[in-house]
Amino acid sequence: MISTYSFALSIILFNLALVLVFLLRRKRYFIARYGIQVLILIVALGIIRLFSPVDGQFPHVIRSHKVIPAIRSALGYGIFGNQITVGKILLAVWLGGTAVFLIRDVCLILRFKWQRAGYTECNNAQVRAIAKELGITKPLVITPCVPMPHVAGHFRQVIYVPPLELSEEDWKYVLQHEIQHIAAHDQQIKLFFLFLRSLFWWNPVSQLFIKELDAILELRCDDQVCAKLSEDEQVSYFGAMR
Repeated sequence: MISTYSFALSIILFNLALVLVFLLRRKRYFIARYGIQVLILIVALGIIRLFSPVDGQFPHVIRSHKVIPAIRSALGYGIFGNQITVGKILLAVWLGGTAVFLIRDVCLILRFKWQRAGYTECNNAQVRAIAKELGITKPLVITPCVPMPHVAGHFRQVIYVPPLELSEEDWKYVLQHEIQHIAAHDQQIKLFFLFLRSLFWWNPVSQLFIKELDAILELRCDDQVCAKLSEDEQVSYFGAMR
């Protein structure tokens, strides 16, 4: 059963999960001891709760004789002849703000897409050969227009790398890192959280969480790549990724 209170609680718990991850990500001892997977689990549980605001079979009801009735009264307060309530106004502001942020994000995505279409490309036989050796089938663009290697595109992913002077081993690690982002669907995850940021635009933590998400996905990507490497290769990998 979905009630107003269970829906509100799901929103509160999800945003509390973002706050918790935001705080824990800065605790190096926590990451070193428990790993990045714990932060990912906290976010996952928050999302699950957000999209399943259902009361249990035997919910525990916390009685409130002052706070909840006061909130209900304030939200139901009528304005302009009692036809429009404070609650309806707040809901309209929430939906309007969400629409504005969604439109802004779509415009930014299209803007970056048009910018990438104008990138100047250059050839590097070494990088192409390494990509072929690694079995990379995604488009690979070598261009001086990007400051660092990265994956762009949410539905059609493209790997962009600058023409750096790297050894064959270092190029191998760089490309393994980027292809792991694609294999883990990190671009789609970022798009999903852009939507959540637009939905909870009124929460400053949700605005900051996009940067936290980038850091979390980078750490997860490093873990996934290193799981396939020997200890000596891991040392070389982190040297190449500096």
